[in-house]
Amino acid sequence: KEVVYIDPTYFVAHPTLGPIHSYINIITVVLDDISKQLNSDPNNLKANLTLAKIYHAQGFTGKAANVYRKVLSINPNDREAKKNLAQLEKR
Repeated sequence: KEVVYIDPTYFVAHPTLGPIHSYINIITVVLDDISKQLNSDPNNLKANLTLAKIYHAQGFTGKAANVYRKVLSINPNDREAKKNLAQLEKR
């Protein structure tokens, strides 16, 4: 984005921005939806697990670990949360 701001004629950067903006928009919509779900049901297992995976993918490991722990407090047998939390705790 900064490259386009500095030199709007640098057209090599333009095709890259479309997918980035699309990804940001999708994540924003998903996070908004998850937030609504968790406001009405804080123990929604699927919403919490999805939130943890998004945090994990974005590199917010502390936030991801906290949400994985919450998932495990709701369902101590959740294999995916156990596996992903163990990966985070190895770091």
